[in-house]
Amino acid sequence: MRSQAAAEGGKMTALAGTHHWMAPEVFIGGEYNEKVDVYSYAMVLFEIICREIPFEDHEAVSVGKLIAAGERPDMESVPPDCPRTLRDLMVACWAQDPKQRPPFDRIVPILRHEVKDLSGRPLVPQ
Repeated sequence: MRSQAAAEGGKMTALAGTHHWMAPEVFIGGEYNEKVDVYSYAMVLFEIICREIPFEDHEAVSVGKLIAAGERPDMESVPPDCPRTLRDLMVACWAQDPKQRPPFDRIVPILRHEVKDLSGRPLVPQ
């Protein structure tokens, strides 16, 4: 899974998309590559697990400043029965430094393992 911009060898130069899911480097004009998608994936994972939009209490305009400054969604929103592996994956994927975010070829096996572990249990806590 690679971003379209990376696949085409290009670089995004303008903000396009929804601020609540954008990586910090997008707001400061950094490189747009797979690591941006990994960050966005973490925000989607947060939304699925917590059933809330990341930074939903903030105006879209201010979200970019918060994210660029290192703010992340409140982990208190994560249900206590959420598997630790998914919590850790989410935190790793939203790292401020893109180099610290895992690649998708490491993310997918973790998810596959978790889905097997969750057999018989709802994927999203009730």
